[in-house]
Amino acid sequence: MIAYLATKRQFVHDAQTSKIEDIMEAEVLNRLGHRVGQSEKMSWKNSLGTAMFNVMRSGRIPNDAGVAIEYRVNKFKSRIDFMVSGKGETGNEAVVIIEQKQWEEVNFCNLNDHVLTYLGGSEREVRHPSYQARSYGSLLKMYNEYVYENSVAVKSCAYLHNCFARQVVLDSRFQELLNHSPVFLKGGDEDLVALVSSLIVEGTGTDIVEKIEKSPTLPSRQLADAVGSMLLGNEEFVLIDDQKTVFEKIVPTSQGGLTGKKQVVVVDGGPGTGKSVVSINALARLTSERMNARYITPNAAPRAVFEVKLKGALKTGQVRELFSGSGGYAGMKTDTFDALIVDESHRLKLRSQYAKGGGNQIK
Repeated sequence: MIAYLATKRQFVHDAQTSKIEDIMEAEVLNRLGHRVGQSEKMSWKNSLGTAMFNVMRSGRIPNDAGVAIEYRVNKFKSRIDFMVSGKGETGNEAVVIIEQKQWEEVNFCNLNDHVLTYLGGSEREVRHPSYQARSYGSLLKMYNEYVYENSVAVKSCAYLHNCFARQVVLDSRFQELLNHSPVFLKGGDEDLVALVSSLIVEGTGTDIVEKIEKSPTLPSRQLADAVGSMLLGNEEFVLIDDQKTVFEKIVPTSQGGLTGKKQVVVVDGGPGTGKSVVSINALARLTSERMNARYITPNAAPRAVFEVKLKGALKTGQVRELFSGSGGYAGMKTDTFDALIVDESHRLKLRSQYAKGGGNQIK
């Protein structure tokens, strides 16, 4: 669902002659069916009425380029702040994703690909804006059928229009992220214009974004198809939103359990929130760091799928070693494994029928 859809010309007109925050409030209520608070209206006033107006009014961006604001990606809670669509120099369809942040201060964080900033009155761990922008681009390329079937070019970036500080956000430790999804700071209007205008040279109205919005949300590659490649060290799935934060907490916690107190991490989420994606990524990372990790599924069906899909990448015995049921761990010596990743842990049994005398599977 898209809250606001228009051409660049219409957006500039709305931002200049009207209160864009009031227009957004009405559109969100009409299209998405819910009301917004005053804080969100003020955020729109600053980010759209000032920051993005100054960018989009440039004559270098085609007047008939498409503009989509507050795009709620179908079946995902993820929200793309601002998107510009059109065609590139070769006539290919293209979209530019602009992740907007109101942040003023940013500090370093111990979590990989994360930073610290003030939200809701306290300093919090958040994903680096480049990573967040990149993950939304990946979401479109992996799950939006129109995008991947028509090879729509997707470029992502972030715009911190209230932030001057370069020291943290643009630090060399984030260089790989920045190379993929650059970050523009306060005063960087022209640089952002240059990026958008280099990718969108011809406008096509709102048709491209409308097709993206109406497209089915279907995975271009199933998780099981990519597991073998992931276990060989290749990143097949870019983790989205909280998936990334959870994953980056699992890895150091697992490592810390090798020398310190044993740790348990419980990941809670409904169907389709990506728990299995996080689990497979964790198995791949921990295995690549030579930790003795296992993926446990009380349900036999996923194991059968993994065995079939991984036949070409791993030997059958290796697959069965990495992916196992929950009934065969009774009587194991302490520290036999470094980490056990349990999918659907609510299915663990109080007593294992496979062990003589039984035993609590969690223990």
